[in-house]
Amino acid sequence: MKPRVIGKSRITKDKAVQLTSGNKAALARALGITKAAVNSWPNTGPIPFLSEIRIRYIAFPELCSGIAETPAELGKKIVKEMG
Repeated sequence: MKPRVIGKSRITKDKAVQLTSGNKAALARALGITKAAVNSWPNTGPIPFLSEIRIRYIAFPELCSGIAETPAELGKKIVKEMG
């Protein structure tokens, strides 16, 4: 099994839309970003890592139930730990 690399997203834009709402505008609202920002993500490559963290927090709240931080706080904490 290949080890995971922290700091690299594995979710594509299409998967992000599918996991959250089914449309880009609702995804943008859920993440607190503009629709233009979502549209700027590559169609086939991975989305920005911090956006992936937020999407996972939104799409899978049961996996994050022990986390007190908001998605933004959690993302900042991870980035800080990565150095």
